[in-house]
Amino acid sequence: MTVPVFDSERSYIAPIPRDQPYTPPGHATRGFIAWDLHRNQKVFIKDTWRVDLPGIEREGETYRLMEEAQVKNIAPCSASGDVENQHTLMHLYKHELWACKAKKLLVLHCHYRLVLDIIGESLTEFSSSSEMLRCVVDGLEGKWQS
Repeated sequence: MTVPVFDSERSYIAPIPRDQPYTPPGHATRGFIAWDLHRNQKVFIKDTWRVDLPGIEREGETYRLMEEAQVKNIAPCSASGDVENQHTLMHLYKHELWACKAKKLLVLHCHYRLVLDIIGESLTEFSSSSEMLRCVVDGLEGKWQS
């Protein structure tokens, strides 16, 4: 798979997801470990469908802003971006005679990938409650740093 990096893209090798998506259209968020072919290291990839509306910031942009602001304890984000030509189309057909009437507003979504250079541990894999609490404190320091 590929993920945009500035004006190019980076390639990764990732396993086929073990679990099937739980949403009817198959647009669930998935996270998995992959191999970065350019840097020869393991990374974490978040594969998701983001809401594609004006004013909604992409997650990679949020990571970039946090890095610029020197927010503590955030994972380095090495790549992020939209998967080319993969947008939902259901909203285009909502008024067709054959279409089921939607009970909620159909919103355009875009296939999006985010690469983090730190691979987290399972929440059940801490060696002690002290280690778990240290992680919570790290997150709070990142949110409310002075």
